[in-house]
Amino acid sequence: MLSLNQISQYREIFFDLDGVILDTNPIKKRNIGEAVAFKGADFSRKFVAYFTANNGIPREAKIAKYFDGDDAKRVLQDYDLINLKTLRGAESIPGVTKVFEYLNLLEIPIYVFTGGTESEAIDLLEEMKLKSHFAGVYGGPNTKGENFDRQYHERPILMFGDSRSDYEFAKERDLDFVFVYGYTQFKNWRDFFNDRPIVGMIKDFSRLL
Repeated sequence: MLSLNQISQYREIFFDLDGVILDTNPIKKRNIGEAVAFKGADFSRKFVAYFTANNGIPREAKIAKYFDGDDAKRVLQDYDLINLKTLRGAESIPGVTKVFEYLNLLEIPIYVFTGGTESEAIDLLEEMKLKSHFAGVYGGPNTKGENFDRQYHERPILMFGDSRSDYEFAKERDLDFVFVYGYTQFKNWRDFFNDRPIVGMIKDFSRLL
C-alpha cells in the first residue's frame, strides 16, 4: 500500500486537478453537455462521451476536433462561463489537503498539471484557499507536456492522475505514476493498468494519512 513515507522520497510531486484534487469531473461533464446542447441530443451524447474519455487533454483541442469557426468559439465560451458559475461549490478529494500540508512541511515542491484552463484552475484554487500549497499551477491551452518542458525539474518526480492521458504524460516524461480511481471517468482503468508498471492505485488520499 502506498504511504506518505514513500512519496516523501520524491524531489517534486505533480497533481492533476479534476478528480484528483477536486471532485469536479461530474460538474464539468454536465457543463460541457449544456454547452453543446444546441447541436442536438444524439450529437451531445457522443461528444460528451469523447470529451470525458479524454480528460487531461486541453478543452481547446477536444472542442477543435468536433467544431470549427463560430461554433468552436461558442462552445468554448459557453463552457468557460458555465464552469465559472458552477465549480465554486466543488468538494476536495478526501485527504488531499492533509497530504499537501505534509509535503509543504517537508518542503517538497508540489505542482498542479491540469488539462483544464490555467486561469480557471488558478482562480478556483485561490477561491478554495488551496493555491498557496503549490509551487506552480499549469494548465491549458498548453498540454501537460508543453508545460513540463517549459521549466527545469528535479528528479525523481511522482504524478497523481485519474486519466489515461495523465498516465501517458507521466510515461512520456519518465515520471512515476499513481492512479487515483475514486472519482475517475476512465471506464476501463482496471484493464488498462493490469499490466502497466505504476507505483500504485488509490481511491483517494485518506489512507495515506
